[in-house]
Amino acid sequence: MQTWMGRNVSAFLGIPYAAPPINGNRFLPPQPPAQWSGIRNAGSMGSICIQYTGASGSEVVGNEDCLYLNVYTPILPANGRNVSLPVLVYIHPGAFMIGTGNVFGPRYLLDYNLVLVTFNYRLGILGYLTTEDSVVPGNMGLKDQVALLRWVQQNIQSFGGNPQEVTIAGASSGADSVQLHYLSRMSRGLFKRGICLSGSSLIPIGMMRAPIYKNTRVAQALNCSYSSSRTLVNCFRRIPAAQLVLQEGMFQYFYYTPVQIFGPTVEREGSQPFITRLPYEILRTGDIQDAPILFSSVTQEGLVPVAFFITNTTGLSYLSENWLEVFPYLLEYIYTVTSENRNATTTKIYQYYFGSQSISLATNQTLIQMVGDRDFVDDIETAARIQAFVQSSPVYFYRFSYRGQYSVTDFITGTNINFGVAHTDDTLYLSNNPNFPPSENTPSDRAMITIMSGLWASFVTQGIPRAGEYTNWQPINRKSAMTGPLNYLMIASPSSISLNQTLAFGHPQFWDNLPLNEPGSGRPTYSLRK
Repeated sequence: MQTWMGRNVSAFLGIPYAAPPINGNRFLPPQPPAQWSGIRNAGSMGSICIQYTGASGSEVVGNEDCLYLNVYTPILPANGRNVSLPVLVYIHPGAFMIGTGNVFGPRYLLDYNLVLVTFNYRLGILGYLTTEDSVVPGNMGLKDQVALLRWVQQNIQSFGGNPQEVTIAGASSGADSVQLHYLSRMSRGLFKRGICLSGSSLIPIGMMRAPIYKNTRVAQALNCSYSSSRTLVNCFRRIPAAQLVLQEGMFQYFYYTPVQIFGPTVEREGSQPFITRLPYEILRTGDIQDAPILFSSVTQEGLVPVAFFITNTTGLSYLSENWLEVFPYLLEYIYTVTSENRNATTTKIYQYYFGSQSISLATNQTLIQMVGDRDFVDDIETAARIQAFVQSSPVYFYRFSYRGQYSVTDFITGTNINFGVAHTDDTLYLSNNPNFPPSENTPSDRAMITIMSGLWASFVTQGIPRAGEYTNWQPINRKSAMTGPLNYLMIASPSSISLNQTLAFGHPQFWDNLPLNEPGSGRPTYSLRK
C-alpha cells in the first residue's frame, strides 16, 4: 500500500497477539497465542471484537475470536540493514463498548519515519464483566492492551520498530485507556510517551458503574443463577457470545445513552490486577509512570452523543419534554446519584445551562456545551492539570476548533449541517478511516492533514509536539498546574495556531460541586484548583 504522498508501506495484518478468548478463556486475562510453523499469511485483518451496535438488523457484529493486530512499516530490516524507528500504538475509541483498530489506517502518518500498530481488544460484557471478587476481577480488555504492548516489546524490531521508543495514543475511551496505562503498574516500562485525544481516565465513561446490578439484570434475562460468582460465570460461559452481548441493549435508554455499560473497574481481588485504586486516587498520589503526555479537546465535544438526536425532530422533542427523566442517562449519572437527589440535581443542571429557555434546535449549542462539559471537557482538563502537577515530564495540551469539509456528525446524522467541531473530529486528519469521507478535497483540509499528522509524528519521533510552523509550544506549568492558567495550543485553522491560556474550558466549579458520587473522578475536586 501507499501513503498520501506516495510512499510504499509494508502491511502485516491479522497477527494474533493472544489466544482466542473463547470457551474456557472467556472472561480470563489474555493467554499466550499459539505458535505456528512456516510462513503465516498476514494479508487480511482479523475480525473486529463482538459488539452491540443497536443498529436495526445488525445489533451484534464481530466475533469473540478477535485479538489480532496490524503492523504498518515504511522500512523493513532486510539484508542486514539496521532499522530502528519509533513506534506508535493506537488504541481505538468506542466507550469500551464498540469499535475496532482496523479502521485506523497509515495513509497520513506513515509519510513520517515511524511504525504504526493497531489492534482489537475485548469490549462490553466480554471485556469488562466483573464479579468484584477473584472469580472475574475485571478489566480483561485493558489487560488485552497490556498483552499487545508486551507483544510490541518482544517483536516490533522484526518490523523495523524500536521497542524503547513506543508512544501509545488513543481518542475518547482510547485516551482513557492511555492514561490508565500511566496509572497501572502492569503497564510500567511498556511505553515512553502518550497521546490522549478527547479523553482521560477521569471522564464519566472512565470507570464502570453498578456492575453487580448489571450482572443481575443480565442473569435474569438469560435465566442464569446468581447464587454465587462462580455459578454466574459458568452460566455466562455457556451462553453464545452474540446472545450475551445482545443483553447490553437493555441498559441504553435514550439514543445509545448511557454510552458506557461495561468498562474499567477497580479490581478488589485477583492475583494480576490492572488497577486497585480509583484513577483519581492514583493520580493524586503520583504513583504513575512519569513520561511525556499530550492531551486535547475540541470545541464542541458534546456533539457526540448529541448528534444522534439533534436533527431528529422526535428525539429532540422527547428530550425537551422529558429532560428530567433523560438527563441522568444522557449525562451519565443514572447509577451514581441517588433517586432521592436525582430530580433536584437534574433541575439544577437544567437551570444552570438553559435558565428559562427550552431545549430545541435553536438552543442546540447550549445543549452541546452542557453535554461536552459533563462528559469530556472538565475531566480532561482536570486530569491534565493533576498529571502536570505530580510528574516532572512535560504535559502538553491543545484545543481543536477547525471545522473542515466533513465531520463525524455527517456520518451520525446523515446530513452535512455544521453544528461545530465534534468529539474526535481531529482524528479525521490523522487517519484514512473508511467509515468517514477522506478530508482531502480542499486546500485547507489538506493543510490540516499535514499539520495534524506532523504534530503527532513530531511527538512520536522527538517527544516534542510541533504544529506546522508553530514550534514554541509550552507545556502546562507544573508550579501553577492546580491553581493558575492552563497553557494550551489553539488550533483554529491551518493559518491560525497560537499559544493561549485559560482558567477553565468548561464549568468545572459547577460540576465539581454537584453530588454526582463519581467512581473515577473523585468529585468534588474543584477545591484542588483554588
